[in-house]
Amino acid sequence: MREISGIWPPDSRSTSGFFVLGQEKIKTKAGTFKAQKISYLAAQADRLIITDYWFAIKVGIVLQKSRLYQGGFLLEKSAIELTDREIPE
Repeated sequence: MREISGIWPPDSRSTSGFFVLGQEKIKTKAGTFKAQKISYLAAQADRLIITDYWFAIKVGIVLQKSRLYQGGFLLEKSAIELTDREIPE
C-alpha cells in the first residue's frame, strides 16, 4: 500500500477510517478524470469492508469500488461508475 497522507479518525485504536491515497488518472464511460483516491476501511470481528472512492474536482465521485471480506475470503465486490455528465454553460 502506498504512503498514507491523511487518516480519519486520527485515533490509531479505531477499527475504521478514511485514507487519502493520492491522485490518479481514472477512465470511466463519462470520460477521463484526474481524481483523488480515498479509501474507507471498516473492520468488525472477522469482516473487512474496503471502499475506494475517486473524487474529481468540479465533478464529484466518478468511481466507487467496494469489497467485503470475511474470514480472509472475498465475499462480495461492487463498482459504481459515472457514465454520463452534462457540463453547464
